[in-house]
Amino acid sequence: MKRYQRRKLTSGLFLLCAALLFFLIGFEPNSRQAMATSSGSAESGREHSGSFEAEPYSSRVGKKLYMHYCQICHGETGQGNGFNSYTLETQPRDFTDGNYLDALPDRRVAEAIREGGPGVNKSVLMPAWGKTFSPIEINYLVHYLRKFTPKDRAK
Repeated sequence: MKRYQRRKLTSGLFLLCAALLFFLIGFEPNSRQAMATSSGSAESGREHSGSFEAEPYSSRVGKKLYMHYCQICHGETGQGNGFNSYTLETQPRDFTDGNYLDALPDRRVAEAIREGGPGVNKSVLMPAWGKTFSPIEINYLVHYLRKFTPKDRAK
């Protein structure tokens, strides 16, 4: 009898956890394609105008991706002074340098993220993220990186 009750309790907890998971997933915007068409894909060749107003969702996702994958080298504030930067012979890009970043169109920044440093004739220490991030996530990252430049930070 105890064995049956334990199995019943275990399966009940499993179902409760599964239901909670599905409930929480229901609140996450799941139409990634709709977000891409509303904010423009990084691969569409949209030139950076400096006036892009990121949607709250894309800003959150871009920041989350940056903090998880990029800030270890590029630093929390994008100045190229992350934890790993001191061990690299070539310093990571400083995204607060508006002269450099503002001169690049979004498609070139997206290409650098997707192909890595060697793909755009830059440092071999910058890994290619094209197999890690979807084109939409790369787009979110590009728009988040734009927030580090002084011109976009003032907004």
